Amino acid sequence: MNPVRVLYDAPEFGMFQLTGHVQGVGRVVEEVARGLQASPDCDLRLMASFFQGLAGEWIAEKFPEAAFVHSPAQQFVSRVLTKAYNPQIMFDAERAHQFKIRLRRLATKGVIAPFRSWLRSVPDAVWNDVDLFHGNTGPIPGQIAKRRLPVFAYVHDLIRIRHPEFFTDVRPGEKERTRAALSHKRWYLCVSESTRNDLLELDCCDPAKVFVTPLAAGRQFVPNQNEERTSECRQKYGIGDSPFLLSVSTLEPRKNLDFVVRSFLKLVQEQNLPDLKLVLVGGIGWKYRGISEPLCEAGALRNRVIFTGFVPDADLPILYSEALAFVYMSLYEGFGLPPLEAMQCGAPVITSNSSSLPEVVGKAGITLDARDADGFCQALLSVATDRNLRNTMSQQSVAQAFMFSWERCTNNVIAAYRQSTA
Repeated sequence: MNPVRVLYDAPEFGMFQLTGHVQGVGRVVEEVARGLQASPDCDLRLMASFFQGLAGEWIAEKFPEAAFVHSPAQQFVSRVLTKAYNPQIMFDAERAHQFKIRLRRLATKGVIAPFRSWLRSVPDAVWNDVDLFHGNTGPIPGQIAKRRLPVFAYVHDLIRIRHPEFFTDVRPGEKERTRAALSHKRWYLCVSESTRNDLLELDCCDPAKVFVTPLAAGRQFVPNQNEERTSECRQKYGIGDSPFLLSVSTLEPRKNLDFVVRSFLKLVQEQNLPDLKLVLVGGIGWKYRGISEPLCEAGALRNRVIFTGFVPDADLPILYSEALAFVYMSLYEGFGLPPLEAMQCGAPVITSNSSSLPEVVGKAGITLDARDADGFCQALLSVATDRNLRNTMSQQSVAQAFMFSWERCTNNVIAAYRQSTA
């Protein structure tokens, strides 16, 4: 059977180079592309809707054998425009502000638009030599609209239309615009059954063209055995020798961290847990100030909660492995990679039973209502004080995590490709 010839649009590759690290959806894009390139059943070519220059640099580093379809001229102009849209790369703040004003005037006059159109173009020879296009849920490129090629898109979640209250930038009509962007003609890859159900509820897709391709944790997430690195990591983040509970997420309302902090502080105040700490890993998101309220009321217990900010992947497996338990009481997740990463490192997991999280955790962890304060406190107490329970849950975590792999994810994606071209 001949390999499926795929043109994969990964604009996020440029963002990786721009930001310097890969997280969340970006990590998924990279892992899927890596799996497709390694598979003998797929002939992969890469493009980037935006930041072609930066994407080219990233792909040359991470995928040296990949076929990147944008020309050197496109990549050069893209790098120039990227600097133009981020003028503080070249100028101080005041000159950058004036430069952006002039740039907006040029955009208003339509001077920049032709460059954008040219940058996103792909030679006809490329389109004529592929079996399908894998992009995102945005508009289908004009070059492919006239061709009868299957068009794929990944759907990671529908949080913005299901829970607009978690965001600050959701405009009126967001649901209608999302429905308009979806199509019965497209093929969709959903990261969980929960996300697939959310998508089908919109009644704008053909169910036969919507597949579930569960994700996986990175290969670097394994139980830590290095005592020297463990000691370094504990000191680096101010944990010391204390036992601790761990949560990894952006600090935002959807993650329900104010509930986690309140419950934790209540627990340590009412029970004899003199050294237990709560470590919160993650950057600041929107509406994060709700977390500060219970801390202001905590008094002397305030120092029991540690905020680390962003933590590099090299340190995360150590924190996962050292934690008494990983807690993730999120109100909604399209998939939920952090619990899976934690389980792969052997951490006991306590999580909410909402959206996709039961699919990820299975019977290996403790799942309960995201607002059940008494149940959550009892779960924390049980895991923190019962070594036998922790050992049992740790073994179950590793076994559950084994059910997910990027190889399985890649095979599921290629199976969907095959069905679309049959």
